[in-house]
Amino acid sequence: MLNGFTSIFNLLNARLSRRIALWVFISIVVVEALILLPSAYRRERELIQHLEDVGVASISPLLRLCGSQITAPKIHQVAQQLMLESRVEGGHVYTEEGEAIAYFGEVPELNFNHVKNSPSVRFRSRDGNRYEMSMWTEAQGKPYLVIVRLDSSQISQEIKAFIIRIFGLVILICIFVTLATLAALAPAVIAPILKLRKALIAVGESPGAFTGDLDCLALAKNRRDELGEVLIDFNRMNHQINRYFKEIQESKKELENLVAEVESARDQSEKLLLNILPYTIAQQLKQGVYPIAESFPNATVLFADLVGFTQLSTEVPAVEVVELLNKIFSIFDQLAQQYAVEKIKTIGDAYMVVGGVPQPHPDCTQAIAQMALDMQREVRQLAAETGIPLTIRIGINNGPVVAGVIGIKKFIYDLWGDTVNTASRMESHGIPGQIQVSEVTYFLLRDRFQFESRGTINVKGKGMMKTYLLLGWKDEPTAELKLTTSSSIGSVDAASGIHGP
Repeated sequence: MLNGFTSIFNLLNARLSRRIALWVFISIVVVEALILLPSAYRRERELIQHLEDVGVASISPLLRLCGSQITAPKIHQVAQQLMLESRVEGGHVYTEEGEAIAYFGEVPELNFNHVKNSPSVRFRSRDGNRYEMSMWTEAQGKPYLVIVRLDSSQISQEIKAFIIRIFGLVILICIFVTLATLAALAPAVIAPILKLRKALIAVGESPGAFTGDLDCLALAKNRRDELGEVLIDFNRMNHQINRYFKEIQESKKELENLVAEVESARDQSEKLLLNILPYTIAQQLKQGVYPIAESFPNATVLFADLVGFTQLSTEVPAVEVVELLNKIFSIFDQLAQQYAVEKIKTIGDAYMVVGGVPQPHPDCTQAIAQMALDMQREVRQLAAETGIPLTIRIGINNGPVVAGVIGIKKFIYDLWGDTVNTASRMESHGIPGQIQVSEVTYFLLRDRFQFESRGTINVKGKGMMKTYLLLGWKDEPTAELKLTTSSSIGSVDAASGIHGP
């Protein structure tokens, strides 16, 4: 029994149970109130009727006991004797014509004028403690009107006691019916609903975690009502959710793998694109800017060619030729990255690089000149190490260029303009092992580098031009100058977004 009360107490902790208990309790109270009010009213009428009967029984012999002389003193005397043993508190006697003969005890509020046209009049005071009634009686063949004032205080007390008894009984009935209702609904409705709610919360918080039947579904066994069908449908829904969740998880894993593959492919394509095009140009292409063409008022263009490499390729196995060329151009690529200049392309055994394009450079002419000297030194060193007669011819020119990407296949960032053509002629008309520059480049570098005038030469397509051979620095760069140059190159590298291999 104790466990039963404990279970009911636990059920009352649920909002659903409290709501059911409240409405059952209120419903019973309302029903009992509808019954109590008429009952209290009937009980009050019964008590009043009994009081009237007592009043009639007490006052009826009043005039008869007065004898043959009905006078005020006599009435008063007899009334005093009658009042001692009754609930009569006072009264008034009138003749048929309305003449007041006598009064006794408390004076009634009713008078002859109130009752002369009515056979019977009743009146109750505001506090309910006094009740007045009128009645006609005969004495010695004459009718008299008697108005009696009665003590009705006991009626109010009895009605209050009656209401308290009934109300207490109603409360007991309400409590019993409420508990009985909860006890009946608990295993049949409330407990399954609460467990179903708990299961729904669990499935919502951890979808796919419950693979079997949930605890609440044990309640659905042997049930043939709608709630049992709901529990069964929930079980079916949970199995479907688990299946869909597993499918989603598998699809998610496949999608994650696919995304990883796509990201890996994108990274590879990004690296490949940056190996083909400058960073800023690659970004423009990805944003849909096409074709790309920009003018640059001042750029430094360098062409380099390995002298006699074509003849060498006929004498050395092809694989060795490719490996040697790859080694040389890889060194050139590292130098281009070091000096923050842009490699444009290779044409056979020729190498093209530009400074100041597509990103500005603090001193692209000096950077190209330094790279040319390093290229010359690296080729000589490689020739000494391998014993292969390698010689490089380099040409440099300064001026405006147009740069961009054109075509629809095999994109390449290229340069156009007379400056490019002149730089190519500086290389093709140069001297093997030397760096030939145009007069424009010479004027830009003459304060920092040593030159040897070559004089005026006939350049194809250009006519007679004065050219110079770059020999090296006037004075070997100090540590401070090298540090400044390295810092400038690094800042340009970071600003342009150029990344090493």
